[in-house]
Amino acid sequence: MNKTPYLRALSLALALLLTLALVPPRAFADDGNPFAMASVQDILVKPGSKDGHIRFGEASDVKELSFRGEDGKEVSAAVTSIDDALETVCKNAFPTSESIRNVRFNYISYVNVSAVQGTIYDGYNTEGDTGEGVAGVKKYYHKDAVSNYRIANIRFVPKTTFSGQAMIEYYGYYQYEAKDDSTNLADKWVVKTGSYTGRLYITVSKQEPGIAYSTDGEPAQFAADDFVTYSTAVTGRTFKYVSFRLPSEREGVLYYNYISDSVYDYPVAPAQRFYRKDTPTVDRVYFVPAKDYAGEVHIEFTGVDSADTPILGELTIHVTNHGPEHQQPRAEGPFVYRVAAGQPVSLDPTAFDDQVQLQIGEGEVFSHFSLASLPPADSGTLYYDLWTRSDHVVKVGVNYASPGSVRFVANAGYSGIVSVPIVVTAMSGRHFDSMLRFVITDEGDQPLRYKVEPERRVKLIMSDFVDACYDATRYDLNYVVFDSLPPSAAGTLYYQENTPVTTKTSDRYYKWKLSEVSFLANASFTGETTFSFTGYPTNYNSYSGRSFHGYVTIVSTNTVTQKPAIGGTATLLEYATWGPAVALSYSDIYRAAAPSLQGTPATLSLGRPEYGTGQLCLDFYSLSNYAPFDATVSHPLSDASRISYLPKAGFSGVSEIPFTVADEKNNSYTGNIRFVVTPSIYSIYFTDMSGAPWAVQAVDFFRQYGATNGNSRSGFGPNDSMRRGDFILLLQRLFNFPAAGSSSYDDVPADKYYAAAIAGAKALGVVTNADARTAPNPEYVAALAENPNARPRVRATVTGFDPEGTITREDAALYLYRALRRAGKVQPGSAADYARFPDASSVSSSASEAMGALVRDGVFQGYVNNLLPKRTLSRAETMAILYRAFT
Repeated sequence: MNKTPYLRALSLALALLLTLALVPPRAFADDGNPFAMASVQDILVKPGSKDGHIRFGEASDVKELSFRGEDGKEVSAAVTSIDDALETVCKNAFPTSESIRNVRFNYISYVNVSAVQGTIYDGYNTEGDTGEGVAGVKKYYHKDAVSNYRIANIRFVPKTTFSGQAMIEYYGYYQYEAKDDSTNLADKWVVKTGSYTGRLYITVSKQEPGIAYSTDGEPAQFAADDFVTYSTAVTGRTFKYVSFRLPSEREGVLYYNYISDSVYDYPVAPAQRFYRKDTPTVDRVYFVPAKDYAGEVHIEFTGVDSADTPILGELTIHVTNHGPEHQQPRAEGPFVYRVAAGQPVSLDPTAFDDQVQLQIGEGEVFSHFSLASLPPADSGTLYYDLWTRSDHVVKVGVNYASPGSVRFVANAGYSGIVSVPIVVTAMSGRHFDSMLRFVITDEGDQPLRYKVEPERRVKLIMSDFVDACYDATRYDLNYVVFDSLPPSAAGTLYYQENTPVTTKTSDRYYKWKLSEVSFLANASFTGETTFSFTGYPTNYNSYSGRSFHGYVTIVSTNTVTQKPAIGGTATLLEYATWGPAVALSYSDIYRAAAPSLQGTPATLSLGRPEYGTGQLCLDFYSLSNYAPFDATVSHPLSDASRISYLPKAGFSGVSEIPFTVADEKNNSYTGNIRFVVTPSIYSIYFTDMSGAPWAVQAVDFFRQYGATNGNSRSGFGPNDSMRRGDFILLLQRLFNFPAAGSSSYDDVPADKYYAAAIAGAKALGVVTNADARTAPNPEYVAALAENPNARPRVRATVTGFDPEGTITREDAALYLYRALRRAGKVQPGSAADYARFPDASSVSSSASEAMGALVRDGVFQGYVNNLLPKRTLSRAETMAILYRAFT
């Protein structure tokens, strides 16, 4: 017996069942349902907010709501939320009768809106926390149902470029009781279900979203994302910086880096610029309402977008005042510590115990805390005393169970507020994010200062260094090493009057030798000069103890004053980042150079970062929109803020480059710019990255620039396999493939989110027909199943890209290489470039050139000493590879 027709029929049946499981259902009802042909009214909504956002469960988001039936007439709705409106149109369409009762609206699914019009989210909070996209197969229940997925949590966010009437289609589901006529029982009722299609229309006006905050008398912190949204809606580009028109004193005050009424960096000045990603940043601006004020505060702001187009707007702050507690000084917070420059301060363990119970719940017990990043190197250092081995440097990602054994030592000469993010964990495993803040004042030890006349000698004083050591470490001084020396134009530092002091680490000046160290001033020395040293206490050894840094200032007593010498060395400028590009500041460089130049600073020259540490970029606004910086020529100083430093993947530490500023008279001033790169092993966006700390920086980097959003509200899925369609979508976002329609391969539906990306990649040759795979045509298979002897008039096979399939390391290398070649960022490779790997022969000939180029350039680094070209690529591995390619 020939079983082939039966097998074909079985295959067809299984394929049909699978298709039905994935496709939205058509309107249906149980047999005998009198509602089978019924339709529901359209729901017409006008949002109450300017930005057009509307939450399905919030009446306050709805300005006007009405219904429209098949006759086209509109009827004003008695309900005020979309959730209630969905229930109303369901009940209007399916009324009760003698044979029908208890009609109940249940849930909706397959909620869909055109991407041109906007996006629908579940659990949207802010632009930076959008929650999940609304999935077609998920059921979103009416408010009286018990479910994590609720209609009330759905939010429609229109595209900023869209205005008009957005149409949202949905499938509604209901339950009812019908009289069972198949039995002789008079009161026999059975529960039945049905579904229907409906439409929801939301009128969106031109969006110029306002910026608004609310506060109950507490400080209101501004958010850069809000200004990004506003600027994008107005000009189509993100903002570069903004300035504020200050509120009246009766309303309140704007502060930068506000902690309490007595702790803040400074009050905001009129027309002061605050940047999106440079310092000072908008994210650190606070509005502090006056203690007796309640009402609305309107603050005008002006600025420019990324193309220097002016933007202007107004933000509104709603201030309420609910009691006498607002007349009291505001608390500084549980983890705020005051410390003088050069002094230590220990953490308070009771604060951690109290906050665990307050933030997590009564009965919870503190377990440990860890740092998400370190304080800036120039501000001070955190140390951990562990029994007899004291003064260990605190590290990122390490759990510390004894807060009282952790202390922060502020560097001498530093003042300001230092914020250090931490994660506090209870014994139950529950945790919360918080911030250590150290308020460093200049009340501590000043630099060791000595006065001297020209051509005269001044001796250093041993007790000054001993006191500085005790203040910093609480131990006696053993020796010092000089890190720098006075410039030769000022004078010379000597030991025992005739031996020049050196900066060699082997030249230790023990405390009893310090009184024999002197400075001999030159005849022309005027003003002051400073040099630094590192001190080592008596408890210092190779595994414990800490050194400290200090500096000595020599002041000339000559009354003749001169302008600082042209060509001097500027104060070191420092910029910090965990991985994203960090922009230089025009104002920082101008202030450093201007006092020493006779004319107006005009041009800027920069050195190149050391190989393997990073690169300088021009106009780095997105991953696909920036240019390499040309360090071989001078640039206008006004372009300084257009220059960014992009760290290399895997680099951690300090990269330092020289800069030279020249005026129009060709006088020059030189200095150094230091970039401090401190990666974290804890993701700032996703909660499931603990198993792949090596990929955290790469994942966060691409999330920072919008290339990936993860696969859930707070998860990235690092161990999940990367799908082929998703990989091409990543390349499209990174390389900005031009639009090329949505038609590419037979198995890539035009309405899929990755369709346009694959079409664009195919048009550019990033993917080709040679990459296609053939598969049986479902229509051909169906026709043969119906009649094995037929000759179907359709193709037996179709061309497919398999977008839902997983991608191999070899295919990923091939597609990435083609994209890099089109961008002019890579040269061809060969098999010789990866011949050192034991499994080199397993690389397909079609991918040899690509694999060779990416291995040679360090983009592909192998997996457990092998290339494994046929191995499936995980999502975390994908991001790590792309990160190396783009930096």
